Amino acid sequence: RRNEETGRFAARRYTADQEQVEGLVDRSLKKAEAAMRGIGEPVKQLVKSAKSLEEIRDGLYALYPDMDGRDMRELLARAIFAGELYGRATAMEKMQKLKKRYA
Repeated sequence: RRNEETGRFAARRYTADQEQVEGLVDRSLKKAEAAMRGIGEPVKQLVKSAKSLEEIRDGLYALYPDMDGRDMRELLARAIFAGELYGRATAMEKMQKLKKRYA
C-alpha cells in the first residue's frame, strides 16, 4: 500500500481482502472528516472565543440543537454494517475451507 504523503510503499503486504478493507477505511475516514467539520467547526470557534469553562458549557448547550449529526450517524451505521458483513463472509469462507479440508 502506498503512503499518499511520502509516496513510499509500506513493507507489509496485505491480502486482497485486507486491501479492500483498507480501502474502505480510507474512504470512510475522508467522509468522517467532512462530517465532523460541520459539527466541530462551531465548537472550535466557541472554545477559541470563550473566556471561561462555564461560557463553553453554556455555548455548547446553545449550539447543540443546531448540530446536524445525520452524516456521521449514517457513516457509522454503514461502517458497522459493512464490518459485520465482512466478518460474516470471512467466517463463512473459512468454514467452507475447513469443511473441504476435513471432508
